[in-house]
Amino acid sequence: MASKWSKLGIHTTLLCPLDYVSKTVAFEFDRELPFSVIRFEIVPLLFKIPFRVYKAFKIAWDSKCTVLVASAYRSGLYALLPQFILNIPRINIGHGSEFGFKSSLPLQLSRLSFSSATHVIVVSQYTAKLAQGVLPHKRMTVIPNGGEPTRFYPGNRVEARKKLNLPQEAFLILTVGRMCTRKAQDLIIKAIHELPMLNPKIHYCLVGHPEGRDKLENLGRELGLSDRLHFHSQAPFEDIPLFYQSANLYALPSRVSPDGDHEGFGISIIEAALCACPALSTRNSGTAEALEENKTGWLVEPENSKALAQILLTLHTQPDLLREAGNAAYQRAQKDYTWEKVADKYREVMGL
Repeated sequence: MASKWSKLGIHTTLLCPLDYVSKTVAFEFDRELPFSVIRFEIVPLLFKIPFRVYKAFKIAWDSKCTVLVASAYRSGLYALLPQFILNIPRINIGHGSEFGFKSSLPLQLSRLSFSSATHVIVVSQYTAKLAQGVLPHKRMTVIPNGGEPTRFYPGNRVEARKKLNLPQEAFLILTVGRMCTRKAQDLIIKAIHELPMLNPKIHYCLVGHPEGRDKLENLGRELGLSDRLHFHSQAPFEDIPLFYQSANLYALPSRVSPDGDHEGFGISIIEAALCACPALSTRNSGTAEALEENKTGWLVEPENSKALAQILLTLHTQPDLLREAGNAAYQRAQKDYTWEKVADKYREVMGL
């Protein structure tokens, strides 16, 4: 979205952490972007919050900032000082998890962050309902996330699988995202186990941060599926579109984690759609809004691996249905869910 704003002549500076990558990797990535990126330096934990508040204030002051856009509740807290001292309007974006905390302190901090914002944007109707439980009188606008069509687009499945060393003859299911409780990748593994008649045709590719990889690998071993699970925890940024292009079906089941973490929308479903890959998800989160049921994808009830298995069995035997859904998903994403369309909606809210 920042790229789109920059191309429209809106000077944009992105302030973000350096938590997951080295300085070298971050520098190589940032220098290709058409807008300024400033990374928070790593400082001792005791000074982390005051340093970030100071940094946000200094950049807002130096750049003569006219609007602040904060993503999630922590960023909103960092932006409080420039908002009130410099009298700059602040838009806060809610993704879902900020409104479902089980612990009192994070929930109170989230309420402070969003209630003090000039305007709140949430990424789905599902997230809006969560937010209304925390901010009953706050005005908010629903603007879903988008995908970048110059990066995600239909490709040659055979070539994509060859480059990624994935099996050519497999019916390949894909999930892109952190391997964790909320993403519920274990349900897909269990669903595959429910279909011994399709052994060894169905394979599952998991791409993302390896937080819960050990548990998923152990589950695969217990169910005798290790040879059909493909883990890619360190996939290069430039290879992510290839994974979508290689898949027959994108899967993003979801669950609410014990600490109240929610799936607010499902941006990866949009990225898959831009690659003409239909999706399978569950009805208990914002992911349901990222697809059109029985047209661009399919939904089942949460925590139901048997229902997931039934959908997989149907789709495996009806390639034309998959192809039609993939084409419909692509057209829908191109029409309504590109970052260019999203950036225009944000501009309206910001009055730019």
